[in-house]
Amino acid sequence: MNIAIIAAAGTGSRMASDRPKQFLQLAGTPIIFHTLKPFELSDSIQEVIVVLSPEQSAGFLAQAGKHGLRKLTRVVPGGATRADSVKRGLMAIRSATAEIV
Repeated sequence: MNIAIIAAAGTGSRMASDRPKQFLQLAGTPIIFHTLKPFELSDSIQEVIVVLSPEQSAGFLAQAGKHGLRKLTRVVPGGATRADSVKRGLMAIRSATAEIV
C-alpha cells in the first residue's frame, strides 16, 4: 500500500493572516483540499494521513466529508516543528500494510 503524509500543521505566520494558510480560501475552497485532491485522484496512493495542529483538526474533519476524501485514514496532531510533525505522521503508519510512503 502506498501512503501519502501531508504535513499541514504550520501556523502560516509568514502569511500574516489570522488563520493558517492551508485554511485560506482559494476559489472558494480551503487550500488544504486543493492539496489533497491530486492524492485522492491518484491510482498510486491508497491512503492519506494528514498532520494538523490540534486546534485545526475538528474544523478540518467537519469539512473533509463534504470534499469526498475517501483515502483519508487519519488526522494526526502536529508537533512543535515540521520535523516533529512529519515524525508523528510516520508513526501513525500501520507498518504491516505500508510499502511506499
